[in-house]
This record gives sequence, structure tokens and C-alpha cells, in this order.
Amino acid sequence: MAMPFLSYTRGVLAHIKTTHKYNLSTVRAQPLLELSGALGDLGTFVPIFVALVSSNQVSAPATLVFSGIANILTGILFGIPLPVQPMKAIAAVAIQKGLSNAEIAGAGFFVAGAVGLLSLAGLLNWFTRVVPVPIVKGIQVGAGLSLMLSAFTNNFAPLLRFGPHVEREAAIMVSTLLLLLFCSLRPGRPFVFIIVIVSILMQFVHFGILGSDLSIPRSVIELWQPKVVVPTGSEFLDGLLTAGLGQLPLTTLNSVLAVMVLAQDLFPTLNWQDKLPSASEIGSSVAMMNLVGLWFQAMPFCHGSGGLAAQYRFGARSGASVIMLGTLKLVLGLCMADWVTLWCQEFSKVGTAMLGVLVFLAGLELAKMGHNVNGKGAQDLWINAAESAQEEPESAHEPSTHSPREPKLRELSDEDGMRRWTIMMVTVGALLGAKNDGIGFAAGLIVHWAYIGQDWYRTRHEGHIRLESHD
Repeated sequence: MAMPFLSYTRGVLAHIKTTHKYNLSTVRAQPLLELSGALGDLGTFVPIFVALVSSNQVSAPATLVFSGIANILTGILFGIPLPVQPMKAIAAVAIQKGLSNAEIAGAGFFVAGAVGLLSLAGLLNWFTRVVPVPIVKGIQVGAGLSLMLSAFTNNFAPLLRFGPHVEREAAIMVSTLLLLLFCSLRPGRPFVFIIVIVSILMQFVHFGILGSDLSIPRSVIELWQPKVVVPTGSEFLDGLLTAGLGQLPLTTLNSVLAVMVLAQDLFPTLNWQDKLPSASEIGSSVAMMNLVGLWFQAMPFCHGSGGLAAQYRFGARSGASVIMLGTLKLVLGLCMADWVTLWCQEFSKVGTAMLGVLVFLAGLELAKMGHNVNGKGAQDLWINAAESAQEEPESAHEPSTHSPREPKLRELSDEDGMRRWTIMMVTVGALLGAKNDGIGFAAGLIVHWAYIGQDWYRTRHEGHIRLESHD
């Protein structure tokens, strides 16, 4: 009994050592880009965080502390910029219906428990093998377009109407876009890091104008005093039925399956070396950070493909980025949570256009993942050397230009390519129309099964024709 445990422990320590080496070399090569990428997911984290904290539905310090710890641990264990995001479906229902903290915790406990059980049973790994890649790509594209539409509706559309501060917000948006263009032409410029610094400077000006109306914290440093919440049976059930059921397919698909596939797309070298987290490992991470943090009034967390795309888009290439972010969150949550809350609230007032640009770009980066549904980004089209030899036995004697472990891309017919594109777009359309990942998944699966049925019927029909011709 002790030997397997020791062997497992040695394996984990060896993996952490390898990950640490990769993180260290990456952050030494591009420190500012790692820092910029770490802040790339603020466009989705900050608005939800501010909304829930300002209405006293979650605790600001608990959210910062436990999301910070989760950032640090995922960076150490996984070695990629895996984000720690709010559970968006739970957050949306909580904001809309005014759920209490205990009801929010109940919904989060349900999702975390379900995902944890699926991970322990190995069903998440099975799920990743049987779910068609075009459906996962459709969920990624749909989630990306949803973020882009949200940015336009909430941040850009108000600028088209006449109202107070429209000129200021329009000028900020144009300036942000020009800054983005400049940083795109000069890849070494950390866009999001510059945006955060500019927003802080803007708020100093805002404080100077409206300082008398602000509720300034009494002390610079105020230590966190944890408070425990224990949902009653009715609160747990209300949270489960109201928000938990809608979040479960979103977490399973977008926070586990889509994240795993996106990581394989963004880090192909690490994927071929078997250094990326599996579905069960990602699911276990989601379960653990919620089963601990929710007791202390933290916001429900997950890993999201949108956040991974955003952090990658703005420069993050290793776990060092989220370790830096987690350390910052942990310090702020333990010592300066009141100041962070004030900053977020003021940023939502003076930086609406900036947030819109961040969210829009994060959505664009995620939606772009759909372009390779029939190419290198589709993991189901890669075959290993053994499978390649079975498919092409006549060329087995010829010298290979590929290494034994290097996979080979399978070619698709025009019909197969169009089928995959159709499945992906049906998933996107249903997801956007219903505003639900689960419905998008179901729609894509129906089309996938319809194509399987069509092939079965065609094969059977052709078999009958051959039999009749022999007769």
C-alpha cells in the first residue's frame, strides 16, 4: 500500500519540478508579457466580482483569497495560464434574482460535487473521448461570440445614445483601440498591464473630482476576518434548482472539456509531450477550489476557455502568469480587500469602454478557435505513428521524416469537412439562441447522430443493391 503511494508522490514531485522549470524559463524570457497575460481575464472577472460584492452576495476578501490560492496551485501543478473565473450561469441568476450567499453556495456545492464525482469515476475522460470535436469547437465559438455580443450590448451600445459622459467614454474607447493597435504592431508591449495602470491614473483624477462622495476605507491595511456560511436544506435546494442545474453543463463543457481542447490547440508541443492537464485533473481542480472556498462566502469558481484564450491573447504562456496574479489576489484579499472593492466599483464607472474592449477581444480570441475545426486544431484528426502504419501499410518500408511519437494529420473529404462545419455551426446557433451551452451541445449532438444514421442507411441500402445485383 505504501509503495504505490510513494511512487505516486515521486511522480507528482517530478512533474512539479518540470513545470517549475518551464514556468521559470518562460517568465525570465518575457516577464512583462506574462504579467500582462495574467491580467487578461479581468474583463470577465471584474464585472461579475463587482456586481456580487457591491450587493453583499459574496465576500470580497474570501473571493480574492481563495481565487488567489487556486491561481497559485494551478500554475504550479499545470504550468499553463489556466484561469480562475466566476461560474457565469450561477452569477447571472444570482444577480438577476438576488440570491443570498447561502443559496449561491448551495448552487456551487452542487456543481462542484457533481464534477468531482465525474472526475473520480473517470467519466470526464470518457466524456472527452466520445464528444465530437466539432461540438466542442461550436461551444468555444458560441461562448466567444456571446462575450463579443455582451461587450457590445453592455459597453459599446450605450455610446450610440446621447447621455452623460458619452464623449468621455467614446474618447476612452478610441484611445484604448489605438493603444491596442500600437501594442499589436509591437508585440513586446503588455497591453492589459498598460490598461490597468491607465485606469488607476484615471481614478486618481476621478477621486480628486468626487472625493467627498466616496466611502474611503479607514485604514490602508485591514486584515481579513473569515466568516463561515452553512446553507440550510432549503437554501441548498433553492440554489441547486435555480442556478446549479444550468451551470452544470456549462462547467462540464466549457470549463473542463473546452478548456482541455483549447489548451491542446494553444500548446501543441506540451500536448505531444503529455504535459497538459487531463479532463479529470481539471474537473478535480474545479471541485476542490469550490468545496473549500464556498464555506467562507467566496464566489463560485471554474476554469473557462474564454479566460484561457484571453490570458493567452495578452501574452501569458506559462503558469508563472497566474502564479503572479494569484499572489497579488492573495495579498490584496488578506490585507486590502476594501480598497480593491472601491477600485472595482470606480473602474466600472470610469472604465466601461476599457472593459468592453477587453471582453470583446477575449471573445474574439475564443471564437477564432473554430477556424481549424477541419485542420490542425482538431484533436480527433491527429493519428499516431502506429495508426498511420495501419492505414498505410504499403509505405511502411519507406523512411519516415517524422519522429516515432509525432502525430500525423488525417485528410478529410469535402463531404466530411462540410459535415463537421455544419455540426459546429448548429451548436453555435442553438447556444446563442437559447443562451445555454447545454442546449447548444444537445443540438450539435442531434445533428451528429443524424449524420451517423444517414451513413448507416446509405451503407445498408448499398448492401441491398449489391445483393440484388448478384441475384
